Amino acid sequence: MQIAGEQSSNISRFILFPSQRRAAKIAAYFQTRRCSCTQYVPRLSHVLNASSLRNRYNCMLHSACSMLVRERKSMDSTIVSCSRIGTSPSPCRVIIADDHPVVLSGIAKVLQPDENIKIVAMTQTVGQTLAALNKTVCDILICDYSFDEDPEPDGLALLRRIRRLHPDVKIILLSSHYDLMTIKATLNLGVQAFLRKSADLDTVLMAIRAARQSKRFTDEATADDLLKNMLDPQYPKSPAAVLSIREAETMRLLQKGLRVSEIAQMTHRSIKTVSAQKSALMRKLGARNDMELFKVLGTMT
Repeated sequence: MQIAGEQSSNISRFILFPSQRRAAKIAAYFQTRRCSCTQYVPRLSHVLNASSLRNRYNCMLHSACSMLVRERKSMDSTIVSCSRIGTSPSPCRVIIADDHPVVLSGIAKVLQPDENIKIVAMTQTVGQTLAALNKTVCDILICDYSFDEDPEPDGLALLRRIRRLHPDVKIILLSSHYDLMTIKATLNLGVQAFLRKSADLDTVLMAIRAARQSKRFTDEATADDLLKNMLDPQYPKSPAAVLSIREAETMRLLQKGLRVSEIAQMTHRSIKTVSAQKSALMRKLGARNDMELFKVLGTMT
């Protein structure tokens, strides 16, 4: 029982939709500890299938089993529904921002049939997105992590700017960057949902359902990686997971081919600071020189 208590503060930062009976038992268990089941990740079944974790959580499952029946009604009223969008007085106003037309049209095709969602703008550049946010009333922004012509030094810088200028707009982030450092950094900035671009487009609808109820959401693959990283000490960790936010930002700019002086100018830091961050990158990633560093960076998303 002590294990669940130790992990509760970390697990509460993420949410996924329930899919199996075992997951519901865990959610019920958390609820009996005076914690809302919607604050946790009910879908632990995939993680629990790992032999290294099955015995660890066996006692928790048995304790939750006896409480499942009487807690089920309460759970059903609080967990986000997978079958429909939550009702509201007016349609959810959405802006879709991505520099790839195929992605824009694909998301629009999924959202347009739903009468509870209204697409108020579709943009392909940072400038268009910021202008649309200034001119249009928007509830949710579905936004790419990075744009080809992005004047910001990093996707995190763009997110900080949007959060500062439009704090009430909920952000659903689409990203091809899957390293845990990026995921955690975006969620810490207040992003409502993180979706891999490789995820099914229908997942966007699920993210909107969660966002409208102010709940966090990630696609299943991302949530599984987060849970395994958090709960299983033997789970392979991404090298980027050991980097600070500033180091990760420097890493992504180096991946784009920028020099130290250019990074310093774009991020408004001194060349000495950026050089120190680059040295920290080399040390943490096990690179002895620039050639080895860029070889490692080339293998990372």
